[in-house]
Amino acid sequence: MSDFNVEEHPRSVQYHLMRFMDAFGNVFFLNIFFVLFSLPVVTIGASLTAMYSVCLKLVNKEEPQLWKAFIHAFKVNFKKATIAWLLLIAAFIVLWGDNVLINTVEGGLASFYTFVSVVEIVLLVVVIPFLFPLIAKFDNTVGNYFKNSILMAISNLGSWIKVALIWFAPIVLSLRYPVIIISTWYIWLLFMFGLMAYLSSKVIHKMLLRTSAVKEKEEKKVEEKNEKRRQFLNVHERATSYVNPAEDDEDDTDIAEKADGKSAEDVNAEADGEGQMSGVDETVYNRS
Repeated sequence: MSDFNVEEHPRSVQYHLMRFMDAFGNVFFLNIFFVLFSLPVVTIGASLTAMYSVCLKLVNKEEPQLWKAFIHAFKVNFKKATIAWLLLIAAFIVLWGDNVLINTVEGGLASFYTFVSVVEIVLLVVVIPFLFPLIAKFDNTVGNYFKNSILMAISNLGSWIKVALIWFAPIVLSLRYPVIIISTWYIWLLFMFGLMAYLSSKVIHKMLLRTSAVKEKEEKKVEEKNEKRRQFLNVHERATSYVNPAEDDEDDTDIAEKADGKSAEDVNAEADGEGQMSGVDETVYNRS
């Protein structure tokens, strides 16, 4: 009896079980790495970016060595990810300050601070889901990461909703009902963060594939349009620069025949007169 090869039977139960165990193991170890590297708190941004970097490779069917890939992404993106994380912390501190002011003032001022807080919350909710995946995937400035996060959220609303629900729903519920986090704290430490990053990476990977396909299609259309324009300009240039050699020969013959019937003095006199007239025409042309 021949041995059963799981890879040759992608629809078998054994194949799906093996894939699940591999994904679970990757999520488990990535979660451990994330928790350990996030202990200083200030490094949470770099740690989250590194976890996203590995998850995006995993969903792209690459097989990186988890530890080496995580460390490499952590080092490469540390500066930008840390700056982005500190900016988010500053935004949360400002939001907390606005909340304090709302509770201490009354009237129109309270309404103003409430409006400001709502705007800040909306911006944070829009920016956060795509911010660290973009840092993990692309090389850009910190300001452009924030701007592109907003643009991608607006242009890919469905993907943004999925990623936002994956992250915000468990966190908000845990903060709203502390009994949940008390009962499930070990789940968060073991694989919850890694699971959310892995599921988000699946959504983001599909979104990036669609975006790349659309971009390539648009670039192809622009290139085709430019090619047609170049062809038109080439045809137009050839048409306008065309000169009939027979006409040139006739003109030269006429000039030669006229010159043969005149003396050298007459020819020189006519040449001087033509030179004077050409000088006047040139002067008038330059003035206009």
